[in-house]
Amino acid sequence: MMYFAGVIFLVAIVFPQNNAFEIENRIVGGNTASIENSNYQVSIRENGQHTCGGAILDANTILTAAHCTEGVKAAILSVSNGATIANNGIIHKVSKIIQHPNYNGKTTENDICLLKITPPIIFTNKSRPIKCATKRLEPGTNVKMTGWGKMSENDKETDLGKKSLRYVIVQVINQTVCSDQYKNLGLEIGSKRMCASALGKDSCQGDSGGPLVTGTGADRRVVGVCSVGYGCANKKYAGVYTFVPAFFDDFIKKYL
Repeated sequence: MMYFAGVIFLVAIVFPQNNAFEIENRIVGGNTASIENSNYQVSIRENGQHTCGGAILDANTILTAAHCTEGVKAAILSVSNGATIANNGIIHKVSKIIQHPNYNGKTTENDICLLKITPPIIFTNKSRPIKCATKRLEPGTNVKMTGWGKMSENDKETDLGKKSLRYVIVQVINQTVCSDQYKNLGLEIGSKRMCASALGKDSCQGDSGGPLVTGTGADRRVVGVCSVGYGCANKKYAGVYTFVPAFFDDFIKKYL
């Protein structure tokens, strides 16, 4: 089945040929991560339950996917940061949801969103902002995906926030190759998306909105936001991510 990378609504979006994209949820084929090594990562929570991931852009601003907040009021959302187990993190209220004005819930185009939170995050070795990438990566480049999502399509876990953060290393996929993979499913892979995959490794339900990161140390940059994919670690379909550089100047920078 097609999944949105985060288990937030599990809404099926119908595409041609009766295929459906559902919200995608936990790292498949990965390893346990420590928050110190992925300290930009946060858990986005609905009524206290983990639903999606996000990335710290500054003390008051979180980057995530628009489908994670579609139809949801800020009053029931919160953000947890600074803990390997999301349920143990520092909780911040969401004061404002800023969805991309051209987000399309049917096609998942422009699947990007900013959250304003209060109180501000106090930066430590467990909570740090990450900068946005500025250019497209070459196919084959290693990128890192982190999240608290499910570990397989059949994972029955419901309280994802009680599990440890996980990570997986995948590779950037050629745009044309990825476009060909999804053509028959009616999902357009245009210039505002990117794809990444590795054999037996992927994001899954509950990872939606989480950051796809390039580089290490001070050179780390968030290049993608976990968006959609057909199944979890399906060898015929790469994971699809919102391409962050395409939105930096006219959306992200406007609200930082």
